[in-house]
Amino acid sequence: MLPRKLPKISILLPAYHEESVLPYSIRRIFQSDYPPKLIEVIVLTEKDDVGTINTARNLVDEYGIRHLHVEEGDLPRGKPRALNFGLDHVTGSVVGVIDAEDIIDRKLFKKVISLMNSGYDAVQGVLDMTNDRDGFMNMHLRAEYRYWYRVYMPALTYSDFPVPLGGTTNFFKRDVLEELEGWDPYNVTEDFDLGIRLYNAHKKVGIAFDMLGKRPNSRIFRNKYNFSMMNSTTLEESPTTFMGWLRQRTRWQRGKIQTLKKIVNAPPSAPLNKIHSVMMSLVPHMGPINLTGIVYSVFVFFSGIPMPPWIYYVFGFNMAMIGFYCVMQGYGYFTAVHKNRRHRLRKAVFVGVTTPIYWVMQWAADVRAIKHEYLGARVFWEKTAHSGAHIKK
Repeated sequence: MLPRKLPKISILLPAYHEESVLPYSIRRIFQSDYPPKLIEVIVLTEKDDVGTINTARNLVDEYGIRHLHVEEGDLPRGKPRALNFGLDHVTGSVVGVIDAEDIIDRKLFKKVISLMNSGYDAVQGVLDMTNDRDGFMNMHLRAEYRYWYRVYMPALTYSDFPVPLGGTTNFFKRDVLEELEGWDPYNVTEDFDLGIRLYNAHKKVGIAFDMLGKRPNSRIFRNKYNFSMMNSTTLEESPTTFMGWLRQRTRWQRGKIQTLKKIVNAPPSAPLNKIHSVMMSLVPHMGPINLTGIVYSVFVFFSGIPMPPWIYYVFGFNMAMIGFYCVMQGYGYFTAVHKNRRHRLRKAVFVGVTTPIYWVMQWAADVRAIKHEYLGARVFWEKTAHSGAHIKK
């Protein structure tokens, strides 16, 4: 339900070397069905990025957006530093984060306000990487995103687990965001970290789910802040090269490790919160563990060495779980693409069958993240390049 008086929404849009895609993102924002006078777009650029700076200046003249240079200081450069700088300049009561390459749903903002008016403090949109024709990785990324946002994250909400925010299309009541002191500038996956902190802020953080545009359910959870996902899809572009994918995935996994370190050093007081937060943050370490378990299971099964019966039960369970995740990956692709049914079914089967290959790539990113974080232990940002492969120009 929309309030009689719509609030002002401040959009933080950090952009670094995004001059080729930024105009399309801004144009779609102002093509939304929300009153333009109630939309404040703040484009955040770094002082050495001449191309994006010039593009942003032209957009100031065309759309009346605000353009700010992120001030240099002691904090490491990167998206969270830019977001915190922008947060100090917003004037709206609702603050949103949209990436420079995003193509949002035209009804996005009214859906955000409708959910917040129903009692939610944070809202996450659905992301879809639409350039699946660019190759093997892109097909799997699209399948993965569909599974993540349509199956996995809903399961987390109903299980009262922390929900890791996506890096874009998330919105907060400004006072909630300020109470949480914004984003961690030392975390390279600031969205994941903020989702965990949102969950652990107090004992009464509520996570509710509304994917189909229905009225939010009235379930009351233990936690303080209400969190909702909405049926609004933002189009994004997945990396088109293996190294681009590897750098992006390494950064995601590094951020989880950084969050884990914080939890270990300052654990939540509630036991369940502590367990849930650690489980979510341990994900990068599971790759090497899974690989070891699979290799050992296969060795035991084919070696012929007599083993206790429970060993074979564990092997059978491992194989069943591998099959389950392959099916879910294929399902993700099949439901993400809305073209010829027979054609997408063939591709979905291909995605499901080749999921173990994609896992090998993921394990490489896990190992790389572990190496960078435990052996390097310095904060640096591996930028994902965007060419606009998802944009219909």
